[in-house]
Amino acid sequence: MKTKSVIVAGSLLLCLNQFAYAAGSLCSKNETTYFACTTKAGKVISLCGKVFETDQRGERVGASDPWLQYRFGTPASVELTFPRSKANSIDVFKTEKIRAQGGLAHIDAVVFVSGGIGYSVESVASAEGELHQGVTVGDPKSFGMERSGKHREQYPDARILCAGAADTKNFFDLVEELDLR
Repeated sequence: MKTKSVIVAGSLLLCLNQFAYAAGSLCSKNETTYFACTTKAGKVISLCGKVFETDQRGERVGASDPWLQYRFGTPASVELTFPRSKANSIDVFKTEKIRAQGGLAHIDAVVFVSGGIGYSVESVASAEGELHQGVTVGDPKSFGMERSGKHREQYPDARILCAGAADTKNFFDLVEELDLR
């Protein structure tokens, strides 16, 4: 009986671990984290998915069934997952990539519209070396996106900044990959 209990407990831990989040992220351990950070309010901003893979030579290759999701909240309570379905989700995301002042200043962003509200997950570096990362929320037109369905007429842009440096290990490759689509 003791052996059965150990096996059942081990199986449950294995199942729970499969859905456990990577540290500082709302992406599970078997998903690629493209962007993740914690805000001053303790919320987590994450872009999770499988857009490309790395082959044996270290080269990027497209995933056979690419998908991407934005997640916001805490590990205990994810407040927003967009889009809900992973199928064809890659098609609702666009990129913004701006270089200025001889490349010293740059903006890399993944943008989308959900519920008539525009979102821009971004990494912004100023020419002075200041780094601002997080999500800006506001009018879709502010991000070069079309309004569709319901929208709010007066929605001021709001910026939710990361409390520290974001995990962007795969973010810039994601922006590049989405820009090629």
